[in-house]
Amino acid sequence: MDAETRARLFEPFFTTKKPGEGTGLGLATVQRIVSESGGMIEVESEPGRGTRIEVFLPAIEALDMQSSVIQSAIGMSAIAGSADQVSPPVARPRAGELVLETSHKTILLVDDHAAARKSMQRFLLDAGYRILAAHSGRDALKVFTEHSAEVDLLIADIMMPGMNGQELAETLLRQKPGLKVLLVSGYEHAPVELAGGFAAGAVEVVRKPFSGKALIKRVSEVLQS
Repeated sequence: MDAETRARLFEPFFTTKKPGEGTGLGLATVQRIVSESGGMIEVESEPGRGTRIEVFLPAIEALDMQSSVIQSAIGMSAIAGSADQVSPPVARPRAGELVLETSHKTILLVDDHAAARKSMQRFLLDAGYRILAAHSGRDALKVFTEHSAEVDLLIADIMMPGMNGQELAETLLRQKPGLKVLLVSGYEHAPVELAGGFAAGAVEVVRKPFSGKALIKRVSEVLQS
């Protein structure tokens, strides 16, 4: 890689592939996980000579890592998943484990990554919610137009190509001011600054990675707020 490409290597949605062949999220995901683990990445690359990437992680005492590994797998799938990936085997909430006063509500779920969308949809369906799924902001607008009176909550990933989750929320809140909104982000400091003078607290944010139980609890809290 040349210097210009190396400088943008970990930039979300940056890719040297042709349109439709890559999302540009793979290395951004790796950098986030390594950074949150207290590690660092070093890259050496020159045109015609190849690339060397080294990942440095802090040493730790032996401990039960099963829960952490599962949570990281969910986060990676949610950011860089594809329709062909198999969702990791995570524990679903048992029947009766959560008392949901908000079940049977209708949720518009929007995520451009099929694996993440299907995982969240499965958890929410198990909790008794009705799900209207969309793969993009534009697709969500069409679904909302047909079911606006039924939709109680919008769950949308912030970082989507085209119309992102933030822009989608702004558009739908103009059409339905009482709509509850939960935006999902895999980035610790992702900015959420809604335009249009919406009241503070109108939009909630949940950070990836999260468990199915945590998602359901957060959804219930938002719907009751």
